[in-house]
Amino acid sequence: MLNFILFLLFILLIINDNKDKLQELTKFQRVGIAITFLGVLAVVTSCIYYGGHWLAGHFNSTFISYAIFILVVIVSIYGGRVLLNTLIYRISKGVFLGSGK
Repeated sequence: MLNFILFLLFILLIINDNKDKLQELTKFQRVGIAITFLGVLAVVTSCIYYGGHWLAGHFNSTFISYAIFILVVIVSIYGGRVLLNTLIYRISKGVFLGSGK
């Protein structure tokens, strides 16, 4: 429960920091960005949970399993970041140019 509350506070902090940029967007773009964020978050979470456990379960060594799982986490987060930045740039028509840098 605490993790969920901290996640919501983090999201509110991001929204507060980007208040000026968000006011330049239409309501449709804001909804699109919110749906995109939640969708990418769901995909990355699924990749980490299901893909990481499935791939790491194929190895007998605990060390290799942890290493594979950490690699899946890093690749998933990086891929999600690239996907999110690309989609938000397209939805916002460049308002969020440089977001994430």
